[in-house]
Order: sequence, then structure tokens, then C-alpha cells
Amino acid sequence: MSRWEKISTPDTADNFSIEINGNNSEETKS
Repeated sequence: MSRWEKISTPDTADNFSIEINGNNSEETKS
């Protein structure tokens, strides 16, 4: 849940979104 709270900051939100997209892509391939 901590990660979701970090989304409060714009910079973190961008980084978080990128990580989510990257993780989802890898999981989808798997």
C-alpha cells in the first residue's frame, strides 16, 4: 500500500506508472 501512497507526488507517479507498465508487459509475455 505504501507504493500507492507515494503516487501523491507527480515524479513518483510517473516512475510508478512506468514500473507498472513494465511489470505488466513482462507478466503478459509470461
